[in-house]
Amino acid sequence: MMRPVAVMRSGRPQVRPPTKSAVVSGLVREFLAREPHESAYEVAARLGVIGCDPTGPTDVAANAKKYVQRAIRAKHRR
Repeated sequence: MMRPVAVMRSGRPQVRPPTKSAVVSGLVREFLAREPHESAYEVAARLGVIGCDPTGPTDVAANAKKYVQRAIRAKHRR
């Protein structure tokens, strides 16, 4: 796990907690270190973070222009 960082302010050290991204990165590294026989892709596939969104439309690749235009219109609606 990540240790707090000592920062010098007004002549005395103050301890700053690690950032969220540093904590998450450390946890991912620890998890992957425990699974050395699997690649990062295999671990991600096993956890279910790789794949398609089953709730989305099935024709996104074929009609990408339609979905982009719809998203832009929704964002800039007057």
